Amino acid sequence: MDVLDILIIGGLVYLLTKSQTNENENLPAPAANKNAAELARVNPVLREKAQFVIDEMARRGYVVVVAEGLRSNAVQAKYYAQGRTTAGAIITYKKGGESEHNKGRAVDFDFIVNGRQSNSLSNNWALLGQIAKSAGLTWGGDYKKLKDYRHVEI
Repeated sequence: MDVLDILIIGGLVYLLTKSQTNENENLPAPAANKNAAELARVNPVLREKAQFVIDEMARRGYVVVVAEGLRSNAVQAKYYAQGRTTAGAIITYKKGGESEHNKGRAVDFDFIVNGRQSNSLSNNWALLGQIAKSAGLTWGGDYKKLKDYRHVEI
């Protein structure tokens, strides 16, 4: 675990323990810090477009955070195993090395709801998808086989 991982984990712990008083204000510092850390590790074109999504969602009263950007092949392989050789539902059809996350060309978003990170289906994913597509991103909510509302990629 390197310093960046420790900072990201620290930011997540803070996010999960503090409540946000006004979602219409600018991003809370922990969310902004997490976004900056995750976006620093992805393709510069994606970084710019993902930041646009974050800013537009904030402008419309929603706080979103980049839950995951660049992903190791080992983590992707773990996700691929889920529902196949390990417990749980299938969450991806991409093996380690095949995902756009492995290339720094994809991010997954979460909403901040009542001060907590949330990937609930009740979040306004349609708006996030609309904004992402307006920025020229591919939105996982449009996938035919396995809807991935949190996911955007270049």
